[in-house]
Amino acid sequence: MRPSVALTLLVLLAPTALAASQVHVTYLGETYAVTFVSNATERVPVTWPDGETLATRVEAPSGDDDPLWRADLPAQALSYTVEGRTFTLPEPPLVNGSTRIVYVADIGVDANARRVIRSIAHAAPDLILIGGDLSYADGDPRIWDRWFELMEPLAANIPVMPAYGNHEDYCTRNDRIHHCGPEANGWHAHFPLPNGEKLYYAFDWGPVRVTVLDTEAYAAGDPFTDKREQEAFLDESLEADEDRWDIVMYHRPLRTTNARPNMASPEAREALEPLLLGRAPLVLQAHLHAYERSHPLNNTTFLTSGGGGRVLYENWSEEEPWVAKRASEFHYVLIEATPTRLNITAIRPDNSTLDSFTLERPLPPRLEPPRPTTPTPTPSVPPTSPTPTPTHTPTRAPTPTPSPPVDNGSGEPPNESSPTPGVGALGLVAAAAVAARLARRVRP
Repeated sequence: MRPSVALTLLVLLAPTALAASQVHVTYLGETYAVTFVSNATERVPVTWPDGETLATRVEAPSGDDDPLWRADLPAQALSYTVEGRTFTLPEPPLVNGSTRIVYVADIGVDANARRVIRSIAHAAPDLILIGGDLSYADGDPRIWDRWFELMEPLAANIPVMPAYGNHEDYCTRNDRIHHCGPEANGWHAHFPLPNGEKLYYAFDWGPVRVTVLDTEAYAAGDPFTDKREQEAFLDESLEADEDRWDIVMYHRPLRTTNARPNMASPEAREALEPLLLGRAPLVLQAHLHAYERSHPLNNTTFLTSGGGGRVLYENWSEEEPWVAKRASEFHYVLIEATPTRLNITAIRPDNSTLDSFTLERPLPPRLEPPRPTTPTPTPSVPPTSPTPTPTHTPTRAPTPTPSPPVDNGSGEPPNESSPTPGVGALGLVAAAAVAARLARRVRP
């Protein structure tokens, strides 16, 4: 047997080395949740510089034979290792700090999606928001596998927080697409989220508070989410923290001028827009495979971004007055956030700028740095000798008049040990002369 053939057989027959794959992270507020695929037969250790935990198996959806595992790490863990692979994580920013957030939606797994994802890596964000329609798997676990492999270089090192889209609600049965709900495609198995099994949730990330909604609740089919409970949650979330920018994200747009049928959701608009206007400065929408931004409507900007890689929608109806910018191009959105400013840029796959705008506000009072305290100079006067104010009319009840000071012949007020701060020599002489005259007037 030739040596090269023998070496090949040894490699093929050797036990497969364990190596976690499809690694991705979500942010739960106090912890990071790491989800991955592994063929391990026992619980998998996940380590970080100051600790270790054992990952647990996650129940995968029907038809998905990938063994899923999950481990929760403290949010302060800035790196972690699983089955010999090490990844880094961002430190959650402070409320008075700054952060870089990417928003992208309607991605898929084809060449255009790969170009967009490479450009996102170039932007080096701290957090990724996905506005739904992630993989277009429609319940096919093989396409989910391809999508997680495509996303892993980003999603293993940057927390990814998704919204639930219509293609997350579909599954394929007998070669036909059906509404099957989130259990059909392993949504919760792959994406541990801050609100448990709910498809709506909120979390704070430095100077922003992100509220994520399920707009499939307003679409046809059997909704997974209770609409009224979600609306109450949104109302409460927008009142939660005045120190942070409120950003709201969901899939189906409330309004659009694209001519493709069933793009906007009138029912969602009727229910959600009154809660958003004037309260959420930035609203992120998707579903429309293009870019469309509104002028501020009662201080709320609606930004529709669905150019993450899937085919573009290029048919537009007449432009309406509320539209500030629209374009049928692949892109993602970079949000650079500080307590007083959101710099928002739509970026093409070649890293050029499609659109940009800025939202500004005053610094919230509670975030203002403490002002240095300088002691206020207090004139040094005798405790028994108030400054004469002959024309002053007291506004409070009169108090007994203290005994006048006794002139000691020195020309200085009694008990004066140091000059009054900020008062010149001439001022001191004049004050002493006045005090002496008053003292002579009250002598018996």
